Amino acid sequence: MASHPIGFNPYATPKAQLDTEAVRGNVLAFPRFSAWFVFLLTWLTLGIYHAYWIYTRGRITNRVLPSGGVPLGLTIAVVILFCANLIASFASGMEPENRHLQMLGLLLSVAQWIVHLVWIFTFRDVLREISNKPAVSGWMTFFFSQLYFQYKINEFIDELHEGEISLGEAPSGIEATP
Repeated sequence: MASHPIGFNPYATPKAQLDTEAVRGNVLAFPRFSAWFVFLLTWLTLGIYHAYWIYTRGRITNRVLPSGGVPLGLTIAVVILFCANLIASFASGMEPENRHLQMLGLLLSVAQWIVHLVWIFTFRDVLREISNKPAVSGWMTFFFSQLYFQYKINEFIDELHEGEISLGEAPSGIEATP
């Protein structure tokens, strides 16, 4: 029989550090995935992959940034509004003469669009903070959102691997905070 120190609990969860400091607060926490595949998967799944992409990237920002990334409530609101809008759209397609379903679908679409705009510009600010580069265009964010974000994430990861930017390097014109 093995002897254990007093106070040792063999049933306790391991106390391992799962996030490395190199990934914490860094763009390397995001997976490198082709923007073309993001486009293709979004198109093939009728936008369902878009909601999945938003949810997973929102969770990554919250894990990576000590101050918090995109608020989890905002991310969940985008996904719930997407699902509700999808259901209302299919239901109004099944009963095209029902004006109440069409009005509900319209209201859900507008609400989803507004919350999605808030989410993408919040994510843009978080991505600028994580990447330490201010080069994330507002126009491209507005028109291409997730495709542009995935492209920029891939670009930042490539620059990091090529040594063009370093971990913790402050971009020009912005002071680094300790």
